[in-house]
Amino acid sequence: MTTPSTQDSLEDPLGPRAELSQSISSLDALIQALLSELPPTKPWQRQLLLHLSQAERDVQILRMTIAMHRSNDDICEAARRVHQTLRAAHACIATGRADAGTKASVNIAMLTSRKISKALPGSDANT
Repeated sequence: MTTPSTQDSLEDPLGPRAELSQSISSLDALIQALLSELPPTKPWQRQLLLHLSQAERDVQILRMTIAMHRSNDDICEAARRVHQTLRAAHACIATGRADAGTKASVNIAMLTSRKISKALPGSDANT
């Protein structure tokens, strides 16, 4: 008979690191989907595309920071920038004329970036 902690470690041998990697990949996929599907015809769409393009760059920086084994402070700062950019994107469309699907997708992206920030050791829990 296995204990719950043993069972958990058998299911996910990398633990939180694998979950963090999956969250970053999911966030990147969501940003890519929004960038490819959102037409730049209306002012709010163009503004959102600017925020999403910045978020795409920020995610790439986060990945590179992790891959280069930078300090926890550097990684937390990169994750904070991703979250800050997506919070700005969310604020940009929260009260605007964006359709419900776009609003929901940006909200999910923002919440995922928050989850990434909170999952990092030494991160500020108030982001």
